[in-house]
Amino acid sequence: QSNSWCSRTDIDQNGSVGMGDLIDFARDWIKGNVWDSSNQFDMDLDFTFRSLATTGSWCVLHDECEDAIQIVADTEYFGSTKEATGTDITTCASNDIYDVWYEFVPQQDGLYKVHVESTDSFSACVSIFDDCPASGGSEIKCWLQGQNDRFFEGSKWTRYLIRLADYGSSAGDFKLTVVYYPPPANDDCANAIPVFIDQSYQCETYGASNDAATSCGSNDDGDVWYAYMAPDNGSATFIINPDYGNPPFYTAAIYDSCGGTELACEEVNGGDNPTTS
Repeated sequence: QSNSWCSRTDIDQNGSVGMGDLIDFARDWIKGNVWDSSNQFDMDLDFTFRSLATTGSWCVLHDECEDAIQIVADTEYFGSTKEATGTDITTCASNDIYDVWYEFVPQQDGLYKVHVESTDSFSACVSIFDDCPASGGSEIKCWLQGQNDRFFEGSKWTRYLIRLADYGSSAGDFKLTVVYYPPPANDDCANAIPVFIDQSYQCETYGASNDAATSCGSNDDGDVWYAYMAPDNGSATFIINPDYGNPPFYTAAIYDSCGGTELACEEVNGGDNPTTS
């Protein structure tokens, strides 16, 4: 890759460096190819690289959106915004001016999470664009590291541009992973999981779609289903114990059949330990 101030550098299979007297190695990513002397195989290689160009300036190869590095789901990528340039263009942070860019194209429709881990004092501002801003692209979503709203619905074969910056005029190192969540096995009412008295069940709605509208909920689009067969006449209590590290709003509803009549419905904050009888 190259731009007006960052020259391309080739590294051969022995690790030596072209371009004369260059260079130092460090953090930022460049895309290259590996092959043996007989050209028997060819594969993509990701490796960290930083070069001192002939101008004497440090080079960050994905500093501009147009030079975004292609990434795939469920793979870790190490990066840095140190020595990066940029502009504060996001809606959820201020002074997040040192940015780097990644290009992500989902291989399937569904829910994705952009997960960022700091390797030093990096505090991530993550934003997703439908195209490069210079080409008229718009911000789809923006959030700060540690916030719950770090998921997005990805469409198959659609190009997304992911911008990473450290908010507050800082810079640092990080690890980036885009995680795909497939639909749960009990995403549809027809595939409800049987549950029994005095038993506990782990529940996740990541990747779930909407199968029914409730009378008490709003925006409760991702639902999962369980089937309870009463062993006798009487009352039954269904207790939801929320994830207290990340308590969302829950909707619990009971139906007499798939597509049938709603018998009970309750929407409460996850921290309130909802109970539906």
